[in-house]
Amino acid sequence: MALVDRVMLNELDALFSFPPQDIWNNQYVLQDHPIILVSKKKWNIYSTIFIVNKPDNYDSVWLKKVDTSPYQNISNLYSTRWYDLSTLLWRFIANFTNTMIEGKDALVFYYSEGAFLINDNRGAGFSQFMSHEAFHLYHQKRWHYDQNGNEFIAQYPHNHEHYQLLAREMTLLDQALDNLSDKNVLKSTLRDWVTIREKRYQQWPQLVAETNSETMEGTATYVELKPFLLHYDEMFVPAANDTVLSFNDYFNWIISSNNHHLLERRMSYEKGLALCLILDQLSETWKQTLGENAPTLYALIKTRVVTSEQAYQVSGTNK
Repeated sequence: MALVDRVMLNELDALFSFPPQDIWNNQYVLQDHPIILVSKKKWNIYSTIFIVNKPDNYDSVWLKKVDTSPYQNISNLYSTRWYDLSTLLWRFIANFTNTMIEGKDALVFYYSEGAFLINDNRGAGFSQFMSHEAFHLYHQKRWHYDQNGNEFIAQYPHNHEHYQLLAREMTLLDQALDNLSDKNVLKSTLRDWVTIREKRYQQWPQLVAETNSETMEGTATYVELKPFLLHYDEMFVPAANDTVLSFNDYFNWIISSNNHHLLERRMSYEKGLALCLILDQLSETWKQTLGENAPTLYALIKTRVVTSEQAYQVSGTNK
């Protein structure tokens, strides 16, 4: 087995070591789903293909059971070679795709030396990216938030008036994250944050679509980073140099670097993650309420922090 394969399997074994309730809840158990991991070498040549949690009725003459004794949390593991014709379609992918194995959804994910395998102290690139996409496939498959393009914003308002409101919203979001342990301060800050957000939605109703992308991408980012958030008490907001920034700094960097397009959807990953961390403090059951015909993360927060007086003053622009 090549070194890159061992590194990948070690990361997967470490990811599988977390109990489901520490990552999401018992309704989503990544360890129960088939995962296809394709080793990609130079010049786009594929070699070994690993099948984790292979369905019992899936078979091929080239399949070989892999010794899992070096791993504590991987038990059902098989491999096959690039010349196995039954896996032909799995090899024509960029980063990942979805397929079916004997009626079961399966994520096909490629890895290679230098791509998604990070051998330093910043984190596990492969397991992060893979777990993010796995959550989209295995748990969010029947969620409605992204149906019919509901998470994309038409005619995003790139203007000074909107940016002023956004800047205020980012500052309040930072304040909320700084006060997660104080529910009174947290709720007071979030009430101000809801007021600013409702102003944006009243003036530009199309912006409500961001609540859908925050819910889809924010929860997947939450699952992706939860193993790290269990150990590090800090917010993960990326910047050009991979440093961790506040939302206010992140917003200012977007404006100053002329990367305004990141506001349209990409920032929903980090904003949605922040809303998940806030909901961890406000509700023990928020994860169970998400799904088909369910409220967004923003709607869940608004329900828990808006007073009856404030609810009378702001419009219900989002269900």
